[in-house]
Amino acid sequence: MYAIQRLELEHENILAFTDYAQDMALSMMEGEDLDLDQLKKMVAFIRTYCDQHHHQKEEDYLFKRMEEDLGDLAVKLVQHGMIVEHNLARKYVMELDGAIDDYGQDPSPKNRLEILSYLMAYVHLLRDHAQKENKVVYPFAAKHLSKEAMDWVDQKTKAVEDLEESKKIYRDFEEFIRFKPEESQD
Repeated sequence: MYAIQRLELEHENILAFTDYAQDMALSMMEGEDLDLDQLKKMVAFIRTYCDQHHHQKEEDYLFKRMEEDLGDLAVKLVQHGMIVEHNLARKYVMELDGAIDDYGQDPSPKNRLEILSYLMAYVHLLRDHAQKENKVVYPFAAKHLSKEAMDWVDQKTKAVEDLEESKKIYRDFEEFIRFKPEESQD
């Protein structure tokens, strides 16, 4: 179950990021200046780590095998649940990125509110989403996928993890995940 263990570990990192994002949102709500560079780094983290690295492995390997091997229930769970939420997260990030750009052009309270709104929408979605995957989707896959199917998912996941690109993603974002907004304000 290498793949599932890996995906759960990535959820820990993503959830640490959501704590960071919420702290950032709180400081913005309390009137702190917006650090547009840091907000852009957050968007890059989401797109690179959360979506391209994590969600892509789920979609290309685990969910694919679930749909192929486990029938209608798995298709509904994946297509009408997890994929819908992945796409909603992508929409929130696209809107957040646009709101950051808008704020850079016009630092109005309305544009600040848009940043806060999309950032917190993303935070709440990802927290709930990770919980569903950890408690429902992954155990369902572990219980119902054949050993052969799970071995295939494990091999594909391991191959992605072994790529230099994946190692670089972890190196680039390891400190960022653990960074606390209050640390930058000293």
